[in-house]
Amino acid sequence: MAMKTICTCFLILLSFVLVACAEDDPFEPEESFAEGELSILAIGDSFIAWNREEGASIGDVIARELDTEVENLAVSGAYLTNQLSDAEEMDIRLQYIPEDWDWVVMDGGGNDLNDECGCDVCGTTLDEIISDSGTAGALPAFVEQIIDAGSQVVFISYYDVPEDAPDTFPQCRDIMQTYDERLALLAAQFPSFYVVDAEDVIQPSNLEFYDDDFLHPSLLGSEVIGELVADLIRSHE
Repeated sequence: MAMKTICTCFLILLSFVLVACAEDDPFEPEESFAEGELSILAIGDSFIAWNREEGASIGDVIARELDTEVENLAVSGAYLTNQLSDAEEMDIRLQYIPEDWDWVVMDGGGNDLNDECGCDVCGTTLDEIISDSGTAGALPAFVEQIIDAGSQVVFISYYDVPEDAPDTFPQCRDIMQTYDERLALLAAQFPSFYVVDAEDVIQPSNLEFYDDDFLHPSLLGSEVIGELVADLIRSHE
């Protein structure tokens, strides 16, 4: 009888120990990256807006790659200096919603340089976007505003287009190279500002990356650019 009582007490004590161990168990399942917690806003022109109807824009690809949502407010034809349109959505700066974004992905300036000066004598227009020191202009002021609000910024610079592209965009190579140099100076000033060069994944020698207009990204083009941006964001999270 005494032995039975001892065994019963031991089993009760053991059950308490097991419960306590279960409550104190420090093991937690390993979380996969993102799980939807990143808050990302995409703004800009047709470069980012393209293929949105197919659910395959650059923003859509970023969302898929990082398993999160991306609010894509980019508008085709939008400007950074808003010199040629009174519509608010055509000013990339006014697409920005001041909320608690972890990341803001953007582009811009191509329409300014093409439509205002035909990518030819564009010194004044480029200076309005970003000065030769990378410290002044519409873009640096806008980037500083976003960073001060607590977000990190990814700027996607443009790729070269084939000679068969419409308008004067094929003439933009030289001015765009100068633009890229100034973007690098801006990135050196703000640790939270990153530049992703679309030319790293898209070259005019491979037309599969271009839409039928030889200007905008094809589905494949948006995919490789979106993956490039996602890789950068992933590396800084």
